[in-house]
This record gives sequence, structure tokens and C-alpha cells, in this order.
Amino acid sequence: MRSDIEVGIVGTGSMAVRHLESWRALGVEPVVWSPRSAGDFAATYGARTASSFADLLAGAQLLDVTSPTLTHPEYVLAAVEAGTDVVCEKPLARTGAAADALVEAARNAKVMLYPAHVVRAMSPWAHARDDIHAGRIGTVLSASFTRIGEGPDAPWFHDHAASGGAVMDLLIHDLDVAEWMLGRIVRISGTEESDPVRRRHLARLVLEHESGLVSTIDGGWTGQPRPFHAGFAIDGSAGSLNWPLVEAGSSDPTSAIPGENPYTRQLRDALAVREGAVPAVAAEDGARAVHLAEAALRAVRTGAVCPTS
Repeated sequence: MRSDIEVGIVGTGSMAVRHLESWRALGVEPVVWSPRSAGDFAATYGARTASSFADLLAGAQLLDVTSPTLTHPEYVLAAVEAGTDVVCEKPLARTGAAADALVEAARNAKVMLYPAHVVRAMSPWAHARDDIHAGRIGTVLSASFTRIGEGPDAPWFHDHAASGGAVMDLLIHDLDVAEWMLGRIVRISGTEESDPVRRRHLARLVLEHESGLVSTIDGGWTGQPRPFHAGFAIDGSAGSLNWPLVEAGSSDPTSAIPGENPYTRQLRDALAVREGAVPAVAAEDGARAVHLAEAALRAVRTGAVCPTS
């Protein structure tokens, strides 16, 4: 448990709630700021607030960025310039070029930039990766990933220029873990169904890995009430790995995952990185995931097979 670090949270959406709860589980009481709704957030969750972003940053040893995607570069760069370590929700930025710039700035300043790719902290995915890399299921022959739900309410998510839609905001998790588990993705193709007015964005992505393996991702936002579902099915020459996750009526689909809350686990890892540990998610991993999502968006919108680098 920690109580000797000052954490500032930028943002007051659903991710801010998850992060606030997890910091508290680690013995940290963050200060929260947003340009519009910090007061309401404080009243609901009993959080301390800052009067301005400048005040938040001045008092923070670690800045936790949970604000809308297009604002990430502004807040991350401000923290880096102040020499303050950063945890940033995925995606690091809306474009790969902007994400690369954040990584370079943090590297040059010798500041921690920790991308919050929480699925890597979820035990079924982490254990599956361990099994694959240890050869326990032999050679991987096929792999599929699914992540689908009703989708968020906030309008900015459905402005694809601002968010990248479900591919950049949601399926980026599966792009990240597919490469993490199965090796470098070299090409992506796919299709999409997009209707921002109905808050609907669904995609099927086909990933070609450097090894020759082909894996798939299906999911997105339905725009209609339905249980959240995420999982994977991986078949190897010596066994299979499967994890379905269905949480009907739950606002927290991670509640069915065994072990420590994954949001708490990832923030615990970020604290360990500040003390010299190797990160579970490097800054470069966060930027790479944005590049993969960009390639996926190009693929579904052009019908082409798109290289990832």
C-alpha cells in the first residue's frame, strides 16, 4: 500500500472512476481535475479536486491522464516538460505520429510514460500468453479475439475524427494483445459497419503475423443494449486456450476476471516502474498499438490489405 505519492487524475469519465478506485486500493488518494465536471465528480465520489490543470500538475508526482483521446498529447507533454511521470489511458494519441512524439519526449526527458493497456493486466490473457510462449499448446494454428458491447454514451466517442471509433478506442486492446501473444503483425485487412448517428461501429479485422499465422478480431459498439463480451479462442498443435467473458447487466465487465482487479494491477505496475522495474507495457508498446489501429482503420475504409509499418 502507498500513501507517499501525490497522483493527479485528469478527466472525470468512466476511466477516471476505475483509476480513482484502484489508486485508493493502493493507498493513494488522488486529486482530480477536468475543465467541466470536477465538482460533480467530487460530490459523487468524494474526491479531492484541483482548481486548475496547472495546480493539479504542480502538486503531482504522477499524472494519470483519463481524458478524451484528442487531449492526451497536451496533458502528457505538459507533464513530461515538468518532469512528472505519466500514466495515460489508451490510446496514447489519435495518430501514430502523435504517439511517437510523446514517446520520444518522455524518453528524452527521462520521464516514465506508462500506457494503460489494461487487458495485459487481465489474468486470462496474461496466462494465455505465458502458455503460448512456453510452448504448452505447441505451435499456434489459429487465434480469434472478440470484444463487443453497447458502446459509450459520450458523443465524442462517435466522432471518429476525434476518437477513431471502436477500432481505435476499443479493438486497440485486441490489436495490442494479439501482437503481444502471437508475434509481430505485418498486415491487416478487414471490414466495418459504421453508423455514428446510431452510435454503432463494428469491425472484423484479419491480422497477418510475421510467423505466417493469421488471427482475427471481431467486435465494436452495437449501439443497442446488450451484455459486454470479450474473449479469445486459440488453438495449437498440442492444446487450446479459451476465455469467454460475458457480464450481463454489469457496468464493470472486469468483475468476472479472477485475481486482483486489473486496473489496480496495472497501476501497481506503474508504481514499480518508477522504482526501476521493467514495465508490463512500455511506452513504445502504446505507440505501436496506435499504429496498428491506424492500419486497421485504413484497411476497413479502403478494402485494402494494409501494412502496419
